[in-house]
Amino acid sequence: MRQTIWTFCLILSCCLTSQAQEVWNLEKCVRYAWSNSLGLTQAQYNEQLEGINVTQARHARNPSVNGSGGLNWNFGRSLDPTTDAFTTQTFFSNQYSVNAGMTLFNGFRIKNQLKQSGLDLDAAQKDTEQLKQDIALDVASAYLNALFAQESMNTAQYALDLSTEQLNQIDKLIAAGSRPRNERLELLAQIATNEQELINMSNTETIALLTLKQLMNYDVETDIVLEVPDENAVTVFSDPALLTFKDVYKKAIENQPNIEAGKIRLSSAEMGVKIAESGLYPSVSAGVGVSSNYSNQGRRIDGFNEVVNDTRVIFNGQDAVVGFPSTVPLTSKNPYFNQLDENLGYGFGVSLNVPIYNNYQTKAQIERAKLNVLNTQNQNEQLNQRLRASVQQALADAQTAKVAYEASQKSVEAQEAAFQNAEKRFDLGAINTYDYISAKNQFDSSQVRAIIAKYDYIFKTKILDFYLGRPLTL
Repeated sequence: MRQTIWTFCLILSCCLTSQAQEVWNLEKCVRYAWSNSLGLTQAQYNEQLEGINVTQARHARNPSVNGSGGLNWNFGRSLDPTTDAFTTQTFFSNQYSVNAGMTLFNGFRIKNQLKQSGLDLDAAQKDTEQLKQDIALDVASAYLNALFAQESMNTAQYALDLSTEQLNQIDKLIAAGSRPRNERLELLAQIATNEQELINMSNTETIALLTLKQLMNYDVETDIVLEVPDENAVTVFSDPALLTFKDVYKKAIENQPNIEAGKIRLSSAEMGVKIAESGLYPSVSAGVGVSSNYSNQGRRIDGFNEVVNDTRVIFNGQDAVVGFPSTVPLTSKNPYFNQLDENLGYGFGVSLNVPIYNNYQTKAQIERAKLNVLNTQNQNEQLNQRLRASVQQALADAQTAKVAYEASQKSVEAQEAAFQNAEKRFDLGAINTYDYISAKNQFDSSQVRAIIAKYDYIFKTKILDFYLGRPLTL
């Protein structure tokens, strides 16, 4: 009774655990991989960097304003900035200045740099889209491999159950004396083979799920349950027999972000030539500045005092005193803000820079920019060539996979009928165990081949959907 209760509790626990586990479909796996991909995060950082470059290029059209200030203690003979006169007294001085400058013309460099940074941002966004598609395709491949491993394990388990059931049946026949005992040994060997195959399939499933979790950046110690597509799922995919290379390639050109990114980078490279050629044009800039000074030796005139200075002179041999009137200024320490106001100065200027010879630097930049255009064109052509070859291969693989899948279905039906006939004849004693096991192995092999063909067909068709710009779902 206690054993029965423990068994019931174990079954109930397993059922509750199974219900608590969340079922993951392909779309959910892809979205989780997007949310946790470090590579995708890095691509988004690159987008943000290009966005900063756009903002910087936009603000390059505005004037630049800078302020400065300084404190100085002077000893010995020094130039007082407030009087512009030399003094030997120790004094403290303070300076402030604000300067603004603006480029009026530099061969349209700023305008073209703004356009180029915008193109680079668009290309970075396309790179992110391409990475998302690549991640989705990798996850789809791992997802289908995991489903294939699970279905293969289920097939191996079914084969083991069938062999075990047949062993029980042959034991009854041996006990009844209608079968020789050596047939039991053959079934035991078959059961051992089935158990080994089940262990291999279980290991394959574990590795396939581990690969999927790693691609998703998911906790490898947490179990996940994958949603199994319907038996007729393959019928909802694109039929490769109805597609032509021209149609698929045209769609692939339109739906592959890396192709569009290549075109954008070519425009950016061509804009780089214009930026380099701006070094051949004169540049005009304007600037304005405001400055002021303070010195603790600064004095201000508060008024004037009339005084008579007596001077002794000899006039006609006689001593005499002569008074010379003079005006003496009355001064006091000039306050801080008074000096800043009194010493305030302004300035404005326009400068012209005409390039005459700069050691081949501008010419070298232009040649590099033109070479970059050719290099980008070559890279785009390589992208197109790889895409063309990939589409050709994908279409041929999908068409071949469809034929193999349809043939595997017919093979399973034929082998199942042959096995059912052998099973009936074995139960009647018309064939021996060796012939029965041979028929069963052929049926098992056909099922395994059908599973391989099924998931190969699904994956090859999903690749076509990838190039056609369709969502990767099951």
